[in-house]
Amino acid sequence: MLRIPTAAFIVLFFAPIPVGWYIGVRLSQYQRDPNAVLGGFSALRPDLYTDEGQDWVRRQWLWLVLVIPWEVILFVLFGRGQ
Repeated sequence: MLRIPTAAFIVLFFAPIPVGWYIGVRLSQYQRDPNAVLGGFSALRPDLYTDEGQDWVRRQWLWLVLVIPWEVILFVLFGRGQ
């Protein structure tokens, strides 16, 4: 049976994913070449997006920088790192 702390950990662990998807969808609207298939960190180069999309590029980088500490904090708080 799933305990409440485990369920809370799972929910909090996966909570940032929809935010990342949303930022990615908004960012894709500003691609210079809409037919290009972009993936990985190289897809977040600012020169691949129009000037209007630069804010979304920065938001995506900020999200990426904050996700790692968020996950580490969760592992520390919920004791999963042992």
